[in-house]
Order: sequence, then structure tokens, then C-alpha cells
Amino acid sequence: MVAVAAVVALFVSGFVRNLLRPDHHVPASLPGMQRIQNAQTDEFERRMRAEGSRNDIALETAVYGPATVPQVYLVLANGSATEDTDTLFQEFLGGAESSGAVVDRAAQVTGSHADAEWRCVPVHAPSVTAAVCMWREDASVGMTLDLDPGEDLSGALLAAYDASHA
Repeated sequence: MVAVAAVVALFVSGFVRNLLRPDHHVPASLPGMQRIQNAQTDEFERRMRAEGSRNDIALETAVYGPATVPQVYLVLANGSATEDTDTLFQEFLGGAESSGAVVDRAAQVTGSHADAEWRCVPVHAPSVTAAVCMWREDASVGMTLDLDPGEDLSGALLAAYDASHA
């Protein structure tokens, strides 16, 4: 859990610099998953808020899973990024690589959903195989780390986007 939180912290610190005002919020649940709140997830959320504070960004975070098993980590920053989606995603992936994760850039998938552009890519780190994803729209940037992506890299991201915009 601590290793996953450290990896996500590096993802976040790689690019959250220009996001300003809140519009959307982390949801209470995702399809088939409830928000998990315990000592470990509270520590993850505290670390993410601290990382955002260092960059003058208010971050909202949550961890979701079936029962008490973390499966999806969500970080949501509201505001307007000055970088385009591709630049933000490359910075996002740079954070993953700087943590020692291996990013499978050849397997990247992209798309659009509602008002957002999104990007996802599989990553491998010691004891973690996951899909890291990011969406960007005018008012927000969301990031997910899905520890059980199966073959659908974007499923958790799109579910998080829809739930945070409901």
C-alpha cells in the first residue's frame, strides 16, 4: 500500500501545477466498488493532499474496491491546466517512470468521453501491475491507478469520470 501511494504521489507531482478552482468531487462509490476508508487509505489521501498543497493545488482523492481490497486510486484536481492533454499525460508517465515503474507506451489507448480527452497505459512496478489513466477537460484533470484492469485499460477511468460528474 505504501509503495502504491508513493508511485501515485510521483505521478501527481509530475504535472499538477496549473489547476485552480473546484467543480467536481470524488464520488462515494464506483460501479461495483465502494470507497474504502481505513488507516492506509486515509494515509494515501493525506499524502496526496500534502503533495497538492506543495503545488498550491487542492486535490481530492479516494480509494475504491470490492469490500476492503483497494482496486482503484482516484486523484481529482479541479481547475484549468495550461498544458495540452498529451503534454500532461507525458508528464504523468514521466512521474511513473521516475518511480521505477515500467510504462508500456506501445499499449497506450486514447479517446474522448463527454467533454474530456483521456489517455491510459499499462505500467509494471515491483509487485504492481496496473493501468494508469488521466482525463483532462477544461475544468478538471482526473487520474486513476487501476490495480485490476483486465483487458479494458480505460474502464475505471471512465467510471470515475462519470461518477465525479453526476
